[in-house]
Amino acid sequence: MLTSKIANWGTVERPMSGRESWVSFFAVFCFCSTTMYLQNKVAAIITVLAAAFSMNAASAGYLVASFAIVGILLAFPAAWIMRKLGVKTTLVLAGCISIVGSLIGLFAQSAATILFSRVLEGCGMAFAAVVGPNVIPRLFPQEKMGLVMGVWSCWTLPGVILAFVTTPLLYEAFGYRSLWVLSLVLEIATTAWMILSFRLSAPASSESVDAVGARSARKPHVLSAWLVAFAFLGYGLLFGAILAYYPTYLQTVKGMSLTLSSIVPMVLAVTTAPFGIWFGILADRYQARKWFIVIPLLVVAVLEFTIGFTEGPELWPVWLYAVIFGICCGGIPMGIYALVPLLAVERSKADYALAGTGFFMMISNFMLGPLGTLIADIGYHQLGMYVLAPVALFFAILVLVCKGDRD
Repeated sequence: MLTSKIANWGTVERPMSGRESWVSFFAVFCFCSTTMYLQNKVAAIITVLAAAFSMNAASAGYLVASFAIVGILLAFPAAWIMRKLGVKTTLVLAGCISIVGSLIGLFAQSAATILFSRVLEGCGMAFAAVVGPNVIPRLFPQEKMGLVMGVWSCWTLPGVILAFVTTPLLYEAFGYRSLWVLSLVLEIATTAWMILSFRLSAPASSESVDAVGARSARKPHVLSAWLVAFAFLGYGLLFGAILAYYPTYLQTVKGMSLTLSSIVPMVLAVTTAPFGIWFGILADRYQARKWFIVIPLLVVAVLEFTIGFTEGPELWPVWLYAVIFGICCGGIPMGIYALVPLLAVERSKADYALAGTGFFMMISNFMLGPLGTLIADIGYHQLGMYVLAPVALFFAILVLVCKGDRD
């Protein structure tokens, strides 16, 4: 009885209105964006934290890498916990764990303590990356999946932008512990919002198909669902490599200033958001989610072969690359998130396949470290031509051979 009450916390015994669904959606969206801030808040001051806690370079790297490691380990357990304890309970639990982690980090005095705090904060993101996309098929009918997943595909951007903007300002004004204070404010606020406003229709939370039964007549294509989810590894590598290494490339190869080189990835990120939503609307209208993955990946492959990492002093390829790459990134995650549950059909299979998107995203994050070593060996131009372009081409072909929206 107690387990049933916990699992049904936040459910209502009636169909929810569109407004109620969007309120629940944005409660999850803001919570998950906060976890992305937790991951990226330390990126700009790793050397400062390493000195403060007497950490060597390898240990300091785990201040960021710990999130990826925890995410890899918890992705599928998080899906199991969600199915047992319910969506709202799982997300609130994730928020509480993150809050404890940030509290420990705020008062940490040793390297072991700060790393332990980062592991706990990483648990929040691990749950968010898995539970977040699984909420959408429970809130919205299939015919709106492209639009909503287009909005959802932007969940990482607010946290990333907030971290890039506030970390230097807060550190210079108040010291590094102010970052943990902001973390606590965001975590408490978004977790409280979750508790107060998140609702889920009881019929939509069951093992049945979505609320209007749109998927009941479809044949399951579980293998294709997993292969499409696997494509998130390619997207994570492509997008993550640009966020992590493109500013350094612009400084060392193009001679850009630190400030200007940071603006270019921002242009990419800001371009992604509106196109993700617009592409989602088009994908719903024309049932073309698969092609919003394949075509952008092919375009990215061409970009990496041509203007991605040019060696000359010209700057026009940089800005053109950022805008086109950003447009492409509006389609790829939207298409993956929207197509996976459509192909899986059954709720339980869709839950774990969508958990796979979080799992592969975390693997791609973890792979960004070795990618930096590879850049040191072969250079940026070769990275684009011989690593990133083949990655984009491989995953475009992989999704191309999968089942699509109308199969």
